[in-house]
Amino acid sequence: MTSNSDIAYADNKRWEQLISCHMPNLRIFDIRHEVWPKHADNNQLMLDTQINPFTSSFWIERKWFFTYQFRQSRFSDYTIFYSTNPYRRRTYILYEQSAGKICLNTEKTILNSVRHVYVQNEKGVINCMNYFPNATELTLKYNMSVCRDSILKTITNILPVQQLTKLVIETHYFSLIKISKLLYFMPNIQILALKSIPLYGYTYEDIEKNKIFQIVSNRNTIRDVTLEETSTLDKIQLLLKLCPRMQHLSLETRAKNLKAIIRLLFDETNRNVHPLNSLCLLGASECWQQKIYRLVQSENLNITYTVKYIRSNLWLWW
Repeated sequence: MTSNSDIAYADNKRWEQLISCHMPNLRIFDIRHEVWPKHADNNQLMLDTQINPFTSSFWIERKWFFTYQFRQSRFSDYTIFYSTNPYRRRTYILYEQSAGKICLNTEKTILNSVRHVYVQNEKGVINCMNYFPNATELTLKYNMSVCRDSILKTITNILPVQQLTKLVIETHYFSLIKISKLLYFMPNIQILALKSIPLYGYTYEDIEKNKIFQIVSNRNTIRDVTLEETSTLDKIQLLLKLCPRMQHLSLETRAKNLKAIIRLLFDETNRNVHPLNSLCLLGASECWQQKIYRLVQSENLNITYTVKYIRSNLWLWW
């Protein structure tokens, strides 16, 4: 259960009475509660009067443990109170802990239920007291550090990177070289989603000649790629070289690039080399559908394809 602001959800006595009287056989109690006090000092007062009683024998006997964090935002400080052990959610968010964290149970926890680890900040990984042995999906948030080579080492401390099948990078600052280094240690990635792929002074030739890039290109099995930034033809070609077994590509682009992209993907030589067979143009204009029809006819492209416009996205299959 997830709730916001209403302090009644953090009243341990009401929970104890409700569970004892109406749910005596309850086995799993999983809660995430956010409290936004009007004054910063109320954070500590709220914890002392409401949350600390969750360490009573009622909770310990049932092996229900909790953690709370102080968080800072642009507008206000707030507190997150949530279950830790046993943990039943499939997604676990590692928050930035710059404002402090207090654990009501210091025992290191193995969280078997978690499949998706969402990292908001590298400090959250470094200070993490949990391990996620069954995680298959990793998301790196926008404020994740990219300037050090310690990212992979810190991530390895919380989950087995070789079993990951989905990697989502929600930051604009990971270069394609940095992404290649991550993928080098994640050989089973099937789905890759990127915010952008800045070059940071590298030429396309530099990237293609990079040894890590070449190794990853030769061995990865990535089937589905999403690139959210406005994509140029050159960057699409780099993605095709990095992920030569790609079957589906989602991207944003401009109308002026549409013709070159369709020519590239519908080219018979490329279709014989790459297994790519579907494309989603994110945030596309509906009129692009007619542009593609006219382009295929005018260029006499020998291809059977389908185009559909669905919820501001243009889908192509061939």
